[in-house]
Amino acid sequence: MSAAQIAPRRSRGLFSTIGAYLPHPTRWRHVVGYMVAVYRREWIGSVFSGFIEPLVTLAGLGIGLGVLVGDRAAEITGGVSYVTYIAPALMASQAMQFGAGEAAWPILGRIMWVRIYHAMVATPLKPTDIIVGAILFMGGKVAFAAAFFASGLTLRLASQSA
Repeated sequence: MSAAQIAPRRSRGLFSTIGAYLPHPTRWRHVVGYMVAVYRREWIGSVFSGFIEPLVTLAGLGIGLGVLVGDRAAEITGGVSYVTYIAPALMASQAMQFGAGEAAWPILGRIMWVRIYHAMVATPLKPTDIIVGAILFMGGKVAFAAAFFASGLTLRLASQSA
């Protein structure tokens, strides 16, 4: 028998155990870079869901339903116009729906059909690097879409008050 078989196994320290599950400080950038490169080819498909759909929803609920609410909007909302009243909730709900959509089908597609995550795991990337990169990319897309919606909302409200 060798000494390795006889000697008791020494457990790793707490910090080295935790460190094994933490993402690498820079490797997640490769995942984000890949997703940006793919998005440069596929951006037209997300223009409607990320940019046009929130504005159509705002126009439909703000103008269409706002006409039905009519003059009572000021007393219902406390003196604020109806579009100004519902706009923050619409922005939050659209950002949530866009984020949920980005986290559902694209991730499933990359796992089952494209199998890019299988290829990424075969490289020095850890699963946490892949998760962090994917979450940061999705968060960036959602933040950009929400900023676009907020700028459109600001322009709409500025034109209403002028």
